[in-house]
Amino acid sequence: MNTIKRTVSLFLVVCMALCFCIPPTTLMHANAADSTVSTGYYIIKGVGSGKYLDVTDESKENGARLQIWDKFPYHQNQVFYLTPVGDYWKIIAYNSRKVIEVRDSRTDDGAPVAQWDYANIACQQWSIINNGDGTVSFKNRNSGKYMDVSGNETANGTKVIQYEPNGTTAQKFELKKLCNEDVYSASWNMTTSQIQTQWVPALGNVHNLSGYNFTTKNGLTEVPVTGKTYLVKVEYMDANTVLDIICEKGMDPSTLKQLGDLLKGEATEEAVGAVLKKAGWEVPGVGIIIGTAQILFSLTDKSGEEYNNFVAAARQGRTNGSVNCIIRKTYVTFNSQYAYGPLNNGTTAWGSYTNIVANERHEYSVWDSTSQLTSPKNSSGSWIYTFE
Repeated sequence: MNTIKRTVSLFLVVCMALCFCIPPTTLMHANAADSTVSTGYYIIKGVGSGKYLDVTDESKENGARLQIWDKFPYHQNQVFYLTPVGDYWKIIAYNSRKVIEVRDSRTDDGAPVAQWDYANIACQQWSIINNGDGTVSFKNRNSGKYMDVSGNETANGTKVIQYEPNGTTAQKFELKKLCNEDVYSASWNMTTSQIQTQWVPALGNVHNLSGYNFTTKNGLTEVPVTGKTYLVKVEYMDANTVLDIICEKGMDPSTLKQLGDLLKGEATEEAVGAVLKKAGWEVPGVGIIIGTAQILFSLTDKSGEEYNNFVAAARQGRTNGSVNCIIRKTYVTFNSQYAYGPLNNGTTAWGSYTNIVANERHEYSVWDSTSQLTSPKNSSGSWIYTFE
């Protein structure tokens, strides 16, 4: 695997969006498939090959080809978001956020199907045709031709093209809509635009040490208003990889030190995985090992307060017997701290100045997977999902 930098998210989390099959409203359009197709996240299986639509090499670049591949756990390049645009549908590659199109608006048989930034043109829009046998076909709005697995081959890496409709299984696909049980992790992150700010002189004696950076213009710097508290993140920690590892097992100081050394620098999945395996833990899945290690290292803080709060929530869930994950909410309060030292006004003078800092606190609770969750009341923010 590629080297994963320590900017990998601190927590593995389990997510759901509003009421979570996203959204529940079924959409029907003149050129759409039957009423079983609705806006949401899907994996798409080729009937002829038994393999799944996949963006080559997990690429996020324009022009990356669509192909078929075996189902690969946790690879987001096999997840697609279907959403209507007028009487047609956009097929959005979830990993790249780009749409699936017929390249260069071509109309000939064999033209490549690939991803590209959305430009609201016909070659990026599709009809979803109900074949009446539990499968669908994708008809390109521009060319009138069908998405087709080239040659009806079954080998991994076979490219997807467009071709005249021919009724073969190369042009038939099964849709599986992803829902709660298909989501491995996610977090909701508040947008900084929702944080109340004020303007102070750019060379004044106010130092923004909050970690939330804004803009500077006309000799003024934007800083958070102090005394305000915000819910900035909601995370859902997966029970299998977090509860079993953290709550039921311990970690000796020497292993923690090894993990800490790795995470302070650049670590590969293999390096972190080797340390965890030596400790007797098998952590499944691509892109999970480093996140798990970071959870273990961060929750074992010197004070133990964070760890104890987490374990209390985990034990509550185990007692209830129905817990699927733990909810971790992060709140940030912006406060002022007064200090004395060199002034930030372009001179060498000393005096009193103000530091604006962000103080975080966390709340833990359990989530019963049989219930539906809504997003935080403050609707501003975005979800980052990781599907199985």
